[in-house]
This record gives sequence, C-alpha cells and structure tokens, in this order.
Amino acid sequence: MLKKIFILLLLQVGIYNMYAQNVQRLETNPSFKGISIGMPISSIADELTYENSVNGFTLYKTTAASYCSVFNVRMDFVRVVAKDGKVHAIDAVRIVKATKDRPTIFNADDLEVLKAGLTSQYGEPTHGLREDTDQYNRFGYQWQANSKQVCCFMDFYGTLQGYKLQYSLSEFSLDY
Repeated sequence: MLKKIFILLLLQVGIYNMYAQNVQRLETNPSFKGISIGMPISSIADELTYENSVNGFTLYKTTAASYCSVFNVRMDFVRVVAKDGKVHAIDAVRIVKATKDRPTIFNADDLEVLKAGLTSQYGEPTHGLREDTDQYNRFGYQWQANSKQVCCFMDFYGTLQGYKLQYSLSEFSLDY
C-alpha cells in the first residue's frame, strides 16, 4: 500500500513538472491575441492605424475590442511597435484620469489579475518593478527570457491625477 502511494506521488510530481510553465515559454511563443513578436507587420496592418515613426521604430495603434483586454482586464488601446517591417513590441494600455468630482485611489486589483495570468503562463516573475519619481510611483512585474520580455505595471500619478495600467511584450536585449 505504501509503495502504491509513493508511486502515485512520484507520478503526480512528474505530471506537475511536465505541465508547469516557465519563462522559456515566452521565448518560444511570444504572442498576444494572434500578434507575435517577429511577425511581419503587414500581416496585421489592416487592423492598425499608423501613429508615427521615431528612431527607426514605427508605431501603430488599435482600439478594436478584440485586442483591448488582457486576462479580462479592459484596456483602452493596444500599440504595436514595428522595426524593420516586423513586430518588435506590443503594449496594451489603460489610462484612468481623475476629475474634481472623481479622484482616483490606488487600487492594484487589475495589476494583480495581470500578474496572476502571466504567472500561470510563465511561472513566477523574474523581476519586480518599483520606481518612485516626482511624477509617478511604478509598481509591477517582469518576466525575462533570453530575447523576449513581458511585464505588467501601474504608474500611479496621484489621487488628483490618475494612473496608467500597462501590459508590454517585447524583444529584449542587454545594452552594454
């Protein structure tokens, strides 16, 4: 009987390890709703609106409902960044502006939903993001593979100004 329990336990651990996600999945499948890092921008150009070009990068934007959610968190728009005709980065953004009648409070619930979804795909975050400046306080998480990274973060500008919630998937390289 004890032998059967031990074998079942080993089998369960083996199955768990086989299906457990890790950050290397980010390297092999860097995509968001059918848009993949490295794919030709021309294959999704009909769904995007040109914004501008800066330093060799071309910025496109969409507000199509099919793209404007991340793990069921509503976003305002998705920006796709292209370099050399290929998708280099994808950013989904929600901006909440405070008004006199409706100040914002710091609430990281949606950030935690994004973190939970990303953790289920890529395992625990490889880095925490924390930055305090005169303009905002940033809180977030980052998963970094060899050449790709994904992060989710919130920039809180203050109760009377608002916040920005962002999901980003992009190429990654160390700049020395």
